[in-house]
Amino acid sequence: MKKESKFKMLLQKCAPVVLFAIALFSVILVLPTNTNAANFEYKDFDWDTFYEQSKTYWDHVCDYETDAKAKEKCETKILKLQKKFYTRLYKLLAKYQAKYGYSNKADDRIIIETVFFGVMPSNIDGGEGNGNSEDYKKFFQTFIGAFNFDDNVSDDEIEVEPDFSGSTAAKDYYKNETDTLQTLIRNMYAYTTNCIGVVGDIHVEEVENPETGEIQKIESCPDGGTFTYIDKYGGYKCADQIGTYELGFWEYYVSKYAHDETLNLFQKVIFFGLKFIDDKNWESCKNYGAGYNEMYYQYNDRPQLSTYQYFEYLKTSDYYDKKAHLQSYFKETVLEPANAKCMTKDLCGDKSLEALGKFEEYQTEIYQVRSEINLEIIGILTEYGVTGIDWPGGGNVALMDFAGEASRNGMWWPIGSSATENKGGIVFASGDPAPTTITSPFGMRIHPISGTYKMHNGIDIAGPSGTNIIASSNGQVTYVNKGCVAGNMSCGGGYGNYIIITHGNGDQTLYAHLLSANVNNGDTVQQGQVIGKMGTTGSSTGNHLHYEVIVGGSRVDPLQYVSPDNPRPVGAAGDFSVHETTLTKEEFMQKLAHYCATHSCDRVLQSEFVLKAGTVYDVSIANNVNPELVVVRAIVEGFSPHKTNGSNNHWGIRCYNGAGIGACSKYNSLEDGIRGFANTVASYSMASDMMSKYAYIGAVWYNPGSWSNGGCIYFPYIREFMSAGRAATVEGICGGPKCSGPGAPGCTSTNAEDQQAYATWQVNKKMAPLRYNIFGL
Repeated sequence: MKKESKFKMLLQKCAPVVLFAIALFSVILVLPTNTNAANFEYKDFDWDTFYEQSKTYWDHVCDYETDAKAKEKCETKILKLQKKFYTRLYKLLAKYQAKYGYSNKADDRIIIETVFFGVMPSNIDGGEGNGNSEDYKKFFQTFIGAFNFDDNVSDDEIEVEPDFSGSTAAKDYYKNETDTLQTLIRNMYAYTTNCIGVVGDIHVEEVENPETGEIQKIESCPDGGTFTYIDKYGGYKCADQIGTYELGFWEYYVSKYAHDETLNLFQKVIFFGLKFIDDKNWESCKNYGAGYNEMYYQYNDRPQLSTYQYFEYLKTSDYYDKKAHLQSYFKETVLEPANAKCMTKDLCGDKSLEALGKFEEYQTEIYQVRSEINLEIIGILTEYGVTGIDWPGGGNVALMDFAGEASRNGMWWPIGSSATENKGGIVFASGDPAPTTITSPFGMRIHPISGTYKMHNGIDIAGPSGTNIIASSNGQVTYVNKGCVAGNMSCGGGYGNYIIITHGNGDQTLYAHLLSANVNNGDTVQQGQVIGKMGTTGSSTGNHLHYEVIVGGSRVDPLQYVSPDNPRPVGAAGDFSVHETTLTKEEFMQKLAHYCATHSCDRVLQSEFVLKAGTVYDVSIANNVNPELVVVRAIVEGFSPHKTNGSNNHWGIRCYNGAGIGACSKYNSLEDGIRGFANTVASYSMASDMMSKYAYIGAVWYNPGSWSNGGCIYFPYIREFMSAGRAATVEGICGGPKCSGPGAPGCTSTNAEDQQAYATWQVNKKMAPLRYNIFGL
């Protein structure tokens, strides 16, 4: 209760000023658990019950009143304001919950913490907290620094989905922070849009099932793309999803009512003077081309909860700038260098950064300050037990398992060649696969024996009895079932004779209905090794292989990773050129688009690289840098600092360990950033050469270290590239006394071997595998 004691002390000093506002501001100190969204239906909120559970906390705020009537009046006023705040909060949240059915993600505590973040008297007057300055009095008397109610619009009049085709007043209401709660809640909901490359119509073909003799209609996209529902046509087309973009409600509606092709002309609304980044996505999508018949930009009207969008809004809007009590956050990096007293006109008039016209000049620094405030709020929420918060910059690409995915993408078609080769006593069938046919794909189907509609967790590949079945990738046999014969439908749980192999990245493959299994539990197997023969054991109507791929414990469509058209893909090549590519511009664009169509790509990757892939390729080639490297290095760097900082530096150029964002190079456009990167790496020939100089682990073995400072946090990843002796030494360092930085007690310097191990890890485990995953090279 340290905060409560501090609060009491400040109350005693400033009671007359604080009294009016304290009812609202005190909620930051106690967030009652019974209102947690994880187990609370907002519509069931009852003020009287809530007050009974929390009144002992509020009672103390009026203790300074010695007169009984004065104290009663104080308590009545406080409770009235508390009731108004909480009732409105849960009434608004209940509307969203009723409309969309969400009940455990839009955590009320995120809203509360944002509203009341930092509203302690000690944050005013440069930390003096004596309540004497005009800014302090203005803040507490008018609520300008924390919370606004719009009494002109009742809660019942606020619609979950606003009608932007109406009056200008309606648009202004939702655009401006007329009501703090409504603004924050709305910005916790996001809408998605899709850029879709339409290939053409779905092809329908009648084929005979070789097992049953039945004629089946097979729908496919032989010219490319996958089945994609397109609103414009009210049905499915063959198409590629180039990217998915998440927009705040205001950005979404501005774009939708200007561009949505499903709207009639009279429904469209022109929002004069309003420009949002989404318009760039729309324009880039419509101009994408790359051989598609049509580029279509689709709007998805059902919103979804998004803490990412919420904190993105707080970072890119002037919400924090308008708060009097948060001005100190901007003081050192924005206000003092700009010779301004505050951020906005409503706080200090002509002496504000706004009045001086310097917002654009200090955009990078402003974004950084807002991000720091976001992080403090997230830190407090974490202490309260609020988890699962997604926020701009929240993920770290250093943890992504690119090598694991590359291994998956390098899997072989499980049908072996007719010819075999004995290598050291191990039989391989690594040549071209024997002829087979896919008779049943992954997904829901009518089971050929039971006749029930059920999930088919793999693919069925039919061929002659005795066809060689091979291991798709290196691994260890973790289960074998043997002894089944044809006709015993229940043997092996219906799988018959089957084998499960666990691979180095944790994936598993399953091979079922085998005539025979040639391996045993615990055996180590190699890619291309014969592990069994095709048969019809278990629940089977004919000779075939039932093949499954299991990723993270979940069965996935094997055709995502193996293909009879490319049965023996070559794995990631490792080191690659800094300057040359074998890809054409169209190949580069299509492969990058396909990658983001099948992965949860970073928003920056989608908007700055996928939709501008043609520009990335052209500028890279013109400046003698491999466009594959431009993309891969940007992803591995994690887009930090990225365009939202106003820098267009996606590669960490001049971003030195521990130096902060101010040391990073800044570029006016993506094209300038590519030129800067090309110039930085111009003297290197191969990626390994570049990374030995370009990536720096840090001067010392920081303990515990961080992703920005380097050191011990990287050790578990790079130890395999160290000599045994050096690895043992570093392990002792990282398990020893804490080292906070160069020159600090107990710190040990990194050496050339450490640096080289770090560089090798960057290339072998991240860049080369990622290049392979995206471009197949």
